[in-house]
Amino acid sequence: MSVELLKAHGFEIVRDGPERRVMLSADVLGDYKAIGSATDKFNVSRRRALERLFKHFCEVAKPNNNREQFVKEGNFGSANEAVWAFKVHQFRVYGASLKVDGKETFIGVRHDPSKKQNRADQGLLKASGAALSGVRTLLTKAGVPEKAGTR
Repeated sequence: MSVELLKAHGFEIVRDGPERRVMLSADVLGDYKAIGSATDKFNVSRRRALERLFKHFCEVAKPNNNREQFVKEGNFGSANEAVWAFKVHQFRVYGASLKVDGKETFIGVRHDPSKKQNRADQGLLKASGAALSGVRTLLTKAGVPEKAGTR
């Protein structure tokens, strides 16, 4: 039910495993799909690295993703949402893990497709926190417990 609600709001499952799933917002999907269809060496490398991270996250009971590749960026937005990032080759996906239909689900709400500096864009992190608050509100209205966050 909640997965269908998220899909109705533009989210798409990009990886589903026995342990977890990854869903991305419409904002993130365009560039994610663009690197998925790219043929240049740099984007093929980014796509493979991101797919490896998503696969590991979804299929391993206790994922030990490299702290450089899956990291908590901090708490942002009016609801002080924890924002996490999958990071590969100057491409970042920002979101959080929530329980959706009983399964831990990384909800990617914002991204930085061409990050050039080491420090994350604070405006983008705040926007991610706000977007995650909206997702949590949507899920709460659908009957998902308020404290559903797992990461």
